[in-house]
Amino acid sequence: MLAANRSDLDLTRRTGESPRALHSCGNRVSPRPGQRHDQCAAHLEQRSGRGGDQDLHLRARRLPREGGLYDPQSGRGSVQGCLVRAVPQAGNRARAFHVRRRELRLRRARAVRRTRYQKLDIEDDEDQAFQGTVTNGWIAGMQHHFVAAAVPARDQAYAYRLQVNGRQFLLSAVGPTQTVEPGSTVTLSETLFIGPKLQKDLEKLHPELDRTADYGMLTIIAKPLFTLLGWVHGVVGNWGWAIIIVTFLIKLVFYPLSEASGRSMAKMRALAPRIKNIQERYKDDKEQLGRQMMELYKREKINPVAGCLPILIQIPVFLAFYWVLLESVEMRQAPFVLWINDLSARDPIFILPILMGVAMFGQYKLNPAPPDPIQAKVFMFMPVIMTVMFAWFPAGLVLYWLTNTLLSIAQQWRINRVVEAQQKRLKAD
Repeated sequence: MLAANRSDLDLTRRTGESPRALHSCGNRVSPRPGQRHDQCAAHLEQRSGRGGDQDLHLRARRLPREGGLYDPQSGRGSVQGCLVRAVPQAGNRARAFHVRRRELRLRRARAVRRTRYQKLDIEDDEDQAFQGTVTNGWIAGMQHHFVAAAVPARDQAYAYRLQVNGRQFLLSAVGPTQTVEPGSTVTLSETLFIGPKLQKDLEKLHPELDRTADYGMLTIIAKPLFTLLGWVHGVVGNWGWAIIIVTFLIKLVFYPLSEASGRSMAKMRALAPRIKNIQERYKDDKEQLGRQMMELYKREKINPVAGCLPILIQIPVFLAFYWVLLESVEMRQAPFVLWINDLSARDPIFILPILMGVAMFGQYKLNPAPPDPIQAKVFMFMPVIMTVMFAWFPAGLVLYWLTNTLLSIAQQWRINRVVEAQQKRLKAD
């Protein structure tokens, strides 16, 4: 069986005798007209014993399609087998045939996976020697949003191997030998998938094939986030608005932690004039400066590192959502509003990165300035550096970061106003 999702496959069967039919000892098996995506089985019947060993080929390749939503740049696969004549049994003049080699091949692969999820780098010399036998396994090569996967028949042990010839990489899954007895029929059924990494479709082919959407070490967090993002998209019908809503929901979940961190930074900001006076007074005595700073923090009941812990707890979730947006093929050619027609591509006129840089500068102004002047200058230029870097990132990622920054600004601005009002009341009392 050759499987494809939103992908056109061209199937041909070839032997040394005919490019349009499959021969097995005089029995001609031709492909049905229009046969493309679904099960394509070769029924082999041995009749008179004429003919020699036969190689069987079933090839699939990607046909280019203008403007396709999920068109991979390249992809080829093949199912190959070999019919080998066997010695006839006593009293039977007809010959049986063995299907000695059932091999699934994938070319131009980028990574290898199997049942227990072994991830290999085909550029690595050690990984290039990969070979092993697995039951209920699979093997696949990836190219960002697209995958070419070979999923052999279930409950059979297949020998998986990576072969390297110069810059060509061949992934193969070799199945067990099967015997075709005289007068009998054998169906060879294998699965090749060449198409986008749409997780629901991949799960139908194999329960673990959705792992080709690789979120790395944060998969346990990223999977629920992807499910939430897909559910929100089903409600609003736009991936851009879905990103904004999910970012807001994440901020809402971590609101108590962000509130604690923001209050700590607001108190530090209120103490900035007093800290500056202490720094000027004891600038020549570092030991006394440190002692005075610690006394000030103790007197005002402020822990200078208290604002860091809530931020550290949130980092894995934000990084997981980052990988969801980077890895999900659903963002490919998904429009948002106005000039943004593809959330997986960079902003064509760089409006989102510029807005993000301006927002980061505003966020910097709301937070307390670092005590070290050199460190303060570094933080001042950070929005410029981030703007240049994010200018080449996918628009969906920049939209997520911009939304998160704007929500952080709104929260910190409110906290600063509350803390300043409390400080004024204390002074008035």
